[in-house]
Amino acid sequence: VEASDAMELAVFVLDRGDGALAGTVVIRVNETSPYDAFVGAMWVDPDLRGGDAAASLLAMAEAFAFSRGSESCELWVEEDNLPARRLYESQGFVHTGVGLPGRRGVRTLLLQKDVRWQ
Repeated sequence: VEASDAMELAVFVLDRGDGALAGTVVIRVNETSPYDAFVGAMWVDPDLRGGDAAASLLAMAEAFAFSRGSESCELWVEEDNLPARRLYESQGFVHTGVGLPGRRGVRTLLLQKDVRWQ
């Protein structure tokens, strides 16, 4: 789905194999700046968390970003969401040192991953 002339959005959906939704991920690529690829939303069925579903979704988003010329992907994660942070870090995302106040008074951290070596 094209969001604008300068930005492209993609939504990837993972099927459980029986037609039921396993998870989704949304990624935005700013075509005027190939460095700007941003994972804006990701959801995995609670029954599948801790398995391969999230890693598969991230891999799809990263491959899309790379195919559009991006060198890295960024995402925000709440500092106290340890399962999500562990997932992202296990997939090669690193904290950039940037953090902002978030919802519920919890800081959100900016993570980034180099996708040039897909």
